[in-house]
Amino acid sequence: MRIKYDCVITFTVFIALLTPDCVRGNDEVRSASKCSPEISVHPHYANDNPRYALLLFGDVDTQAAWMVVDGENIYLDRNCNGDLTEEGECIQVSVINKSPHDNIYKAGYHFVDHVDAEQADSAQKIRTGRKTLSNSSRYTDFAVDYFERNPNYPQDTPERKARLRDFLEKQDGMVYLKLRIAQSFSQRAEARFSLKPENAPVIKFDFPMTWGIRDEFTRLVRGTKSRLIVSAFTEGLRGQSRTYLKNSSLPAGFELRADVNFAPSSQENHEVRFDRTAADVMFVGEIKVPHDALGNLRLTIHSDTDIRVSAPEPPVLVPVLESTPDEKATRPYDGPGWKLLGKASPEITLKLLDGSEVTHQSLLGKKVVLSFWGSWCVPCIRELYELEKIQAESGGENVKFFAVNSGEDAKTVEKFLQKQKIAIPIALDEKRKVGQAFEVNGVPHTVLIGEKGTVENIFFNMPADRFSDELRLWLWKK
Repeated sequence: MRIKYDCVITFTVFIALLTPDCVRGNDEVRSASKCSPEISVHPHYANDNPRYALLLFGDVDTQAAWMVVDGENIYLDRNCNGDLTEEGECIQVSVINKSPHDNIYKAGYHFVDHVDAEQADSAQKIRTGRKTLSNSSRYTDFAVDYFERNPNYPQDTPERKARLRDFLEKQDGMVYLKLRIAQSFSQRAEARFSLKPENAPVIKFDFPMTWGIRDEFTRLVRGTKSRLIVSAFTEGLRGQSRTYLKNSSLPAGFELRADVNFAPSSQENHEVRFDRTAADVMFVGEIKVPHDALGNLRLTIHSDTDIRVSAPEPPVLVPVLESTPDEKATRPYDGPGWKLLGKASPEITLKLLDGSEVTHQSLLGKKVVLSFWGSWCVPCIRELYELEKIQAESGGENVKFFAVNSGEDAKTVEKFLQKQKIAIPIALDEKRKVGQAFEVNGVPHTVLIGEKGTVENIFFNMPADRFSDELRLWLWKK
């Protein structure tokens, strides 16, 4: 089986591996300090800076387990006694790609343990020799993705320094977890793991959730048709952590709507209906913001589901921006090539690996995704696999995806593709002429071109989940 994570560590285990000693009473988990016992015995870590988090499962008969990310090893304190050196608590993963000295990511890792949920109990007994919980089938398909920073990344130019600062701010220590609960719904968690156990985030799975606005994706501007992005989530007990509901978990007929008004300028309520999108933790709705809107939009969310998700109290307030806001504050991207946004795409010709050519004129009337990459770049390959999935979802002839290799010859690319099968048309840009036209000065760098041939968005070194979510939203947008 080909695994589509390659700059990240990915593993799938079953929380049934936790033993009954993990169970903590409800009162004990009300406070992060009470539910965070010290790690009594540390293993010999491979890295100088292992990362820590405490995972909580369920707000009834809560289970708590330490998790430590240590380069090529992942530790899970299955019996919650604080001893991470016991048999079966270290999961070793293998390096699948190494980056060169000048790449900000050090390496990609991979581990997957696919076990049929119905056979999880017996299979894990064979694997670990441990007694599983009586309700072992409740938590399944637990996967983890993360990046490892390259400590030797050079800082010899202002651009490299800025890229490292951006990485440290947004990605260093960030870990993404996924979990299936009771074969009923799934959640995805995001957390910045800590360098010290006492500061570790406390991540909550299978707890009540609340609908809320995704501020990083929502921007209301006077006199425009603006979009509202909402998700259902649970805040962690400590640190930067949040757990989201995956919208694919909801039944086909599920509806999400909201009553909104622009108080104090208007008390009149409008109804907004939200669509389930391929961005699997977000719903999107559109609203026309009046030219005279003042202050905030007041949002009251309504939903009907058996999953424990409630509307926020009091109603959510979303600020309304002026109709002519500061350019930098509102443009979606501020990195290399941003001056091309909203302008006609450079008229380039793509030379494909199979010898054919694609002209600029032939792409007019279609949405086009150009992903600039290198075979040595772990994050690039991860993005290509994400693009491959999204390409399969989008279907049809109205969207075209191209993986534009930057600076390598056909022989090098073909050798790489013998090991990594990519089902996206591969274009060669050995002399980087296409990249120069789009002002590409690093990879991964993805350009989104609309049906009218206008550059509509650019992604540069974007975190994996946000890259997928933003791209799916762009493809969904009419």
